[in-house]
Amino acid sequence: MSTAVDLGAIRTARRRTVLLRWTIAIASVLVLAGIAAVAWFSPLLAIESVTAEGGGIVDAEAVRADVQESTVGTPLPQVRTGGLAEQLEAEHTAAADIEVSYAGPRSLHIVVTDRVPVVAVADGAQAVRYDADGAAIDTVPVDAADVPTLTVASQADAAAAARDGARLLTDIGGRLPGEAKTLAVGATGTFTLRLATEDGDAEVVFGTAEDAERKAQVASVLLDEGHDTIDVSVPDVPKVG
Repeated sequence: MSTAVDLGAIRTARRRTVLLRWTIAIASVLVLAGIAAVAWFSPLLAIESVTAEGGGIVDAEAVRADVQESTVGTPLPQVRTGGLAEQLEAEHTAAADIEVSYAGPRSLHIVVTDRVPVVAVADGAQAVRYDADGAAIDTVPVDAADVPTLTVASQADAAAAARDGARLLTDIGGRLPGEAKTLAVGATGTFTLRLATEDGDAEVVFGTAEDAERKAQVASVLLDEGHDTIDVSVPDVPKVG
């Protein structure tokens, strides 16, 4: 005995099922869009507070105040944290990084990371401090620089000298016995470093900033041997005075 199958009814049922699914999906999207629209404009999510931490060279409180002035009262979803962080970094150039994050439904939190000074270029009683990438950080009194001071010959490019000098000091960091005091660069790009060692002052001519690690290794051996005037501009053929 056979049972007749109503194909038309089956097709109709399937169409109804598909239509129902699409109706539910569209309704869900509309509900979510409505919620997003409400959140986008809702005063219930308006920013009320901004907190900040970090910094030292950069005044984190000043950064916080800038952000609070520009964002308080703005619904949180309208604040693009990435774009805001980029804007703050452009305004506060002494910062290596500024992070902005949501800290609840109505607040923002900021973390400021300073650039680290490596060298300072003296100009009279003032000095501009630079980081390892050669980026200018700030201007301070020479005696408050707290990093080796770079003296640049009048014919040399000060910005390029600061970049190369910062790279040299970063590359040789910790490889020489003694404390780096001053760094000088001549018109030809020759760097000379003055150190304070346990045995007194010493001078090391590095030449260019290239191959600084290798030059520092050679200079370290010669300093340990008691030499106080060393030229490692050609590290395979060092000279002592």
